[in-house]
Amino acid sequence: MWPDPDKEPLPPPLINSIIKKPPNRPERAKITKFTIRTPADPEKPDDYNNHTGNSRWVLQPKESKKLFMLFYSTKIGTFTENL
Repeated sequence: MWPDPDKEPLPPPLINSIIKKPPNRPERAKITKFTIRTPADPEKPDDYNNHTGNSRWVLQPKESKKLFMLFYSTKIGTFTENL
């Protein structure tokens, strides 16, 4: 014998969600036409540190860092490149 559904209490609401894993990010394109440089010593303006590939700088509040972007190409033309 089945219970009368009109006399039974309602169950609490149930919320389900399907969360999908985000897709993997594509590999970043290698920077080929730019070189990033930072001054190695503020007293020596011609002394630089070269940074190739992915670089990261952590700056404190109100701190700054000079970056010099050098572009190099063997061909003349219009270029689009992300840094």
